Amino acid sequence: SDIDLLIEFAPDTQRSFARLLAFEEDAARALARPVEVVERRAIEASTNYIRRRRILVEAEALCVG
Repeated sequence: SDIDLLIEFAPDTQRSFARLLAFEEDAARALARPVEVVERRAIEASTNYIRRRRILVEAEALCVG
């Protein structure tokens, strides 16, 4: 099974698809498992309120900083 990571960039961080993809690839290598990465703000903007609520309620912070 894969690992799902919900990430949130610092406000002053430049966002890009390439950066997100690189993070996903680095995480997959480090964890030796497939990884899926999605930005928290993408989930917060989802029109599927059931999915949105479930993901945000079940999310656990792994690293803050």
